[in-house]
Amino acid sequence: MASKEGYDVLRLIEHGQICYISSEYIEGRPLVWWLKYHPNISKQQLLAWMGSMAKQLAKIHKCKKKSCYQYVNPYSMVVTEEGELYFLDLEAGANEGIRKRMLRRDIREHFLPSGDSYYGKGRISLDIYGLGKTFQYLLASVRVDPPLGRRETAKLKKIISKCQRYNSKHSYQSVQEICKDLPIYQIPKEKRKQKKGKRIAAAGILILLILFGKRYFLSAREPQEKIRKQEITKKEETGGKTIETSAKEKVKEESKEEAYLEVALSYFLDMQEYEKCLSYLEKVETKDEMAEAMKVVVRRFTGKEQKNGVEAKQEEKKAAEALKELEQMVLEREEQRGVDQGQASREQKTSCYRFLIKGYENMTLEGATEQVIRLCEECLDWEDLTEETEKEICESMALACEREKRAEEGAACYERILELETGSEKRKVVYQKMVMLYEVCGNREQALSVCLRGAAELPECLELKISHIRLLCQDQNVDRSVCAQTIQTYLSEDPKIQEQEEFKKLQAEYEIGVEGEQVWVGK
Repeated sequence: MASKEGYDVLRLIEHGQICYISSEYIEGRPLVWWLKYHPNISKQQLLAWMGSMAKQLAKIHKCKKKSCYQYVNPYSMVVTEEGELYFLDLEAGANEGIRKRMLRRDIREHFLPSGDSYYGKGRISLDIYGLGKTFQYLLASVRVDPPLGRRETAKLKKIISKCQRYNSKHSYQSVQEICKDLPIYQIPKEKRKQKKGKRIAAAGILILLILFGKRYFLSAREPQEKIRKQEITKKEETGGKTIETSAKEKVKEESKEEAYLEVALSYFLDMQEYEKCLSYLEKVETKDEMAEAMKVVVRRFTGKEQKNGVEAKQEEKKAAEALKELEQMVLEREEQRGVDQGQASREQKTSCYRFLIKGYENMTLEGATEQVIRLCEECLDWEDLTEETEKEICESMALACEREKRAEEGAACYERILELETGSEKRKVVYQKMVMLYEVCGNREQALSVCLRGAAELPECLELKISHIRLLCQDQNVDRSVCAQTIQTYLSEDPKIQEQEEFKKLQAEYEIGVEGEQVWVGK
């Protein structure tokens, strides 16, 4: 280190379910300053620090005397020359200077949720929020070598997102939960190249390979090891086939039909070609129960048969029953395959759940929307979703929450979509949805915060700026001069705001006057 500094830090002594705190002086530097001089760190170091932060915070929460830390941010942690990380003892007089620094507005606004402008009484939920923001800051401040893998990145994004769902039942309820979810560093091994039978082309190739006997798709119901152990020389009385040959033919047939299901799901989910989906389900010759249940659901999407109200309701009820049966079959197959299912089986389960969600989304029956929310919540807890699948499921859940008037949960879903969506046009829509939902649930502070974030990120989005103006003018506690200053700033950035119908309505409602560069608000 460039210069040696000393700080009093917490030493945490765990004894059963209780933890005791003592203080110790060490040489080191606050994490925030350490990172400025060490922007390159190893993946092992990064994950070790994240694990250390979470474990130490979990121990603090077990202390009777101090059950919350209160100031969780990169300023409250010290890194030693050996790379070990500790939490500052903020009750020590020697640390008063850095504690005061943490009370600065710019630091508070970054590491506290909107609505909590000051470090007040400590709460576990605030500690969890601060930990998530610290993880986020850490990832933004360093270059990791070797880089984080796709799954590690996705897992950390989920953890950070869940930490930041402040005062939501979808947030973490304890730091122990974070400890369990954090990725663990593993010594890199040479990865085998895996070919994924994704989408139509890949799945079609797999079918051809199976038909020609080149390879098998997915796991067989009869383990291959058992087949090999059987007596190859024993012949069946009929047909003269060996036991091994018969078993292989059975495996081959089952594998082929698994592949047909895979293609059918791909046509349904990814291409919305419902007739082709049905045609592949018809190819499953063994009257597979899963395929039969899917057919009942898919027929409602084809729109071929125009039925009257009574018949349509009956068909919808049949489809709902089929979806229940299908979910039960998916769970039973998962149980048969065991914990270590393999990548292909997990992908098939994800596709089946996406099918269930789409099926319920297409229904008007009472309780269908609750089923969508339940299934989405279950899927979003899985660790190996691709970003595209996670985004799709979040969108389904957000729309379902809107329909059920669960505005706060819907807003939290859109917040998660923002972390995954990169297209500016879609991000505009997401920001506007969040503003609307936060207003509906009465959280004006969050609505204002979203407007500010969106307007800063997307300065061309006039709708967000006008929403910001409206929210300020609606609030009687906001000085009219603040409203006028905000309007003046936005007009200087984009004069086209004055031409917008929504702005003209606000002008009439709140007596907004604009003359040259002068702006005033009368009401």
